[in-house]
Amino acid sequence: KAAERAIKLVSQILTFSRQDKQEKIPIEIHVIVKEALKLLISSIPPSVKFNRFIDENIGTVLADPNHIHRVVMNLCTNSWQAMEGKEGELTVTLSAENEFAKLSVRDTGHGMDETTMERVFEPYFTTGKPGEGTGLGLSVVHGIVTSHNGKIEVESTLGKGTTFHVHLPLVHLKT
Repeated sequence: KAAERAIKLVSQILTFSRQDKQEKIPIEIHVIVKEALKLLISSIPPSVKFNRFIDENIGTVLADPNHIHRVVMNLCTNSWQAMEGKEGELTVTLSAENEFAKLSVRDTGHGMDETTMERVFEPYFTTGKPGEGTGLGLSVVHGIVTSHNGKIEVESTLGKGTTFHVHLPLVHLKT
């Protein structure tokens, strides 16, 4: 278990510092999102209602499939953990918005105050208990999104939940 954690930590640090190998290729983003969600479904506690709204016709993004997979996994894992084993809802939406693919991950967890929202993408910042994580997950997500010429936004209300919105530019392939 310690070795697996070390591997994951080194991988996150390399991604965060952008020294890992990135291979951006044109991908149908809905395929990667659906693959990640299939893996996640078995991890999500039964107390969490899992909603998916995936537009399969949104188009293509120029991206590293492994990195997009990591973004989905990290955001969803953070979301269901924010519900702390209580009943709640996790909703993942993928849609087109102007010239962007928009991935939204919404939970009905405890939410965040303004101070936490200001720091949420900082490396090593965590609201978890000691030993519950590295505090790198959201900083890695932020790094991946910005390296793909995208942006990430967060909305949150204490006691009501949090939504992360990831915007990645769509590409138009010549045929």
